[in-house]
Amino acid sequence: MKEITKYLNILIVEDDIEIQNNLKKTLSLLFNQVFIANDGVEALKSYKELEVDIIISDYVMPNMDGYELSKKIREEKDDIPIIILSSFMDIEKLQKCIPLELTNFLEKPIAFDKLLEQINISIEKLEKTNRLKFKITETITYCKKKKCLLIDNNELELSLYESKLLELLCDYKNQIIEFDTIIGFLSNKNEEISKNSVKNIVYRLRKKLPIDLITAHRNLGYSINI
Repeated sequence: MKEITKYLNILIVEDDIEIQNNLKKTLSLLFNQVFIANDGVEALKSYKELEVDIIISDYVMPNMDGYELSKKIREEKDDIPIIILSSFMDIEKLQKCIPLELTNFLEKPIAFDKLLEQINISIEKLEKTNRLKFKITETITYCKKKKCLLIDNNELELSLYESKLLELLCDYKNQIIEFDTIIGFLSNKNEEISKNSVKNIVYRLRKKLPIDLITAHRNLGYSINI
């Protein structure tokens, strides 16, 4: 199992409590967080509200089945890895799911080695996208899950605010992010970030970057030039 797994979150969508508990017990040893949903409706809510990296879903469930759940997620233009479970292999079901580009279709009872194999494939899919890492320059990469910079393959840890600010700047690279937007993004119900706090976070982040990529725009905000 890949080392990055312990930084990832997985969502289990299953209406069978015994299977649900067995999966949670096993996957809790591997993943950062294991979220549970009893049907597709709950799962869709969790997917939108929580930070989910991989989804394992039963096919047949009340309220919303695994196919409809996967379809709605794909309509969001999201390529999150989805593994579908089913008590029997139905050719019609398989054909119906092909356009959804699922990671795989696993038959119940679940063979643990087969499940691990598909989880590894899911992580490989994630590694090919910007979900886990974002390449800033040829020698600087930001690891979203570890919240650190990889500089010439050496890890440099970032604080929570440093990592959040870097993610915001990278999401809108080469664009000016105004102070009000940054303050709103970094603040939470327990702490209101001030303009001076933003300047201090930028100062610390600049010290950790080997080259000066962050530009200050007087009285406006900041941008990252990559």
